[in-house]
Amino acid sequence: MNQTTMIEEAARRAGLNRKQMREAWIAIANVITETVTNGEPVSITNFGTFVPHDMPDREAWNPRDQVHVHAPAVRLVRFKASRTLQDIVAGRSDRSTLRKRSSRVPGPRKEG
Repeated sequence: MNQTTMIEEAARRAGLNRKQMREAWIAIANVITETVTNGEPVSITNFGTFVPHDMPDREAWNPRDQVHVHAPAVRLVRFKASRTLQDIVAGRSDRSTLRKRSSRVPGPRKEG
């Protein structure tokens, strides 16, 4: 499934048009990207966690040239699937776990 078909299917299931769903998807993807870029993990209940991972400078081996080369430090993102998602994919659980528990929209958070 690619992004276009995912957006179309999600729009159909949510009762939104494709434009609304595409805008929502872009906003969600941007939030995830910005948060992970800032070094913070993003955890989505029953789905998984996107975790930034910093790789240090290192010496790598180029097998074609048979020489060591410098590989600079880089920040990567890793995804760890939730236990719920793993169980559904493996057939150990049904998809009813992912259904909406409530149609209630949460109110503003209380400062404590």
